[in-house]
Amino acid sequence: MGSGSFVGTHRRYLLWEAFMITAHCLHPRATKDSPLARLSQTPWEVKRKKLFIVFAYLTLILVVAAFGSIVANTFKAAYTESGAVDVAASSANATTAMISILFTVLAVVFGFMVYRRNVSLGVSTIAGVAAIVVCVVVD
Repeated sequence: MGSGSFVGTHRRYLLWEAFMITAHCLHPRATKDSPLARLSQTPWEVKRKKLFIVFAYLTLILVVAAFGSIVANTFKAAYTESGAVDVAASSANATTAMISILFTVLAVVFGFMVYRRNVSLGVSTIAGVAAIVVCVVVD
């Protein structure tokens, strides 16, 4: 039920990675060993690098838009023929939305505990899995 949350978190990670690679390559002091900085020797290669970055961002925007459309259709409410919300048919979508929100909050708390509070990865993983089970059972 909550697998969409994993995909959403993975998508945000990919967007962050693309941003960091771009920021690193466009930095004036980018080393020659960086992944895309090797493309910046001639003016043509600088233009090619910028076009690649624009293409990469536009592709990521397209993927995010497609994912958003799929998620919106997953969470939409069901209506009766008279136009009223069908609560029984919409409850599964509401449950999916709630679990996805809880998974996102758990991911942020997990990252905070591991990277800011220096809690061991094993303890954080066990607590995170237990919290996911609680979210699924309660909802």
